[in-house]
Amino acid sequence: GTSVAPLDDSTLNSVVTAIVPFSLFVGKGVVAVNSNNSIAGPVSGLSRLQIEQIFSRSVADWQRLGLGTVTDAAPTTLEASSPIVLCLRNAGSGTKATWDETVMLNATETSLANASVIFSSSTSGVLTCLAANRRSIGYMDADQVVSFNVGGANAGLAYAVRIDGGLAFDPALASPKRDLKCGKYAYWAGWRLNRRTTSEG
Repeated sequence: GTSVAPLDDSTLNSVVTAIVPFSLFVGKGVVAVNSNNSIAGPVSGLSRLQIEQIFSRSVADWQRLGLGTVTDAAPTTLEASSPIVLCLRNAGSGTKATWDETVMLNATETSLANASVIFSSSTSGVLTCLAANRRSIGYMDADQVVSFNVGGANAGLAYAVRIDGGLAFDPALASPKRDLKCGKYAYWAGWRLNRRTTSEG
């Protein structure tokens, strides 16, 4: 897990200067499934409970959540099995620390790497993992969505999904940052400006 020591701010003037949102992404092959076992399109979102089950590895196949996966060769046919590939950050990552603090509240993220659990030391590593694995799920800075949008370097290879109904940035809204601003969206951190209270010069 990630352990974050509290900030010793007794000699600091510490002010939050910016809010940094992160997003949850799934690979392009992950799809929602109708009750008649037909494909319903992209996954709109996941609950925090579902997310905790996925990232703790108590659920390792999309089908256990009523979802599925498809291939490029057969985009309208569900695969017989849909094993989940996790794209994670290494311990020490601020993105991971924020994930553990705001989303993984009742479960611990798996710490064992294997062919289906891939750890990266950078955002670009997670992005590459998501783009290369159509059954994947991972978390990173919300602005990385531009890589998967039309015109991006990895256009169409993954997409952002809602966490408990909220998105960091929802272009369908008149105020795209509404969920973040009103407190509906939990996965964010504050960037702080820390200054010494004495001897600033």
